[in-house]
Amino acid sequence: LPPASVPVLGTSAASAGAPTGPAAAVTTNADTVQAQKALELKLPQRAIDLARHAVRNNPKDAEAWLTLGAAYEAAGARERAKSAYRSCVDQGDGPRVSECRALLGE
Repeated sequence: LPPASVPVLGTSAASAGAPTGPAAAVTTNADTVQAQKALELKLPQRAIDLARHAVRNNPKDAEAWLTLGAAYEAAGARERAKSAYRSCVDQGDGPRVSECRALLGE
């Protein structure tokens, strides 16, 4: 069984006993990784749900915003994707912010 801090695909992080505070970043990263896997499996709505959870828990996580944008793109929701990329630029930290800027054409 996976540790409680790593949500199992198909469960919410809250029901999986997700931590708060500093440990939340680990869960956020796990949510982002699972969202990326959902995209690979062509499950855009699942990817959106996981990535939205990740950005709610850590709005500075540029990787999570980028993943959310990609998930919206995969679902055909271009305006929502652009909004996620804009949030990445406005709130995100780290090297992936430049990728969000590029996707916005900046």
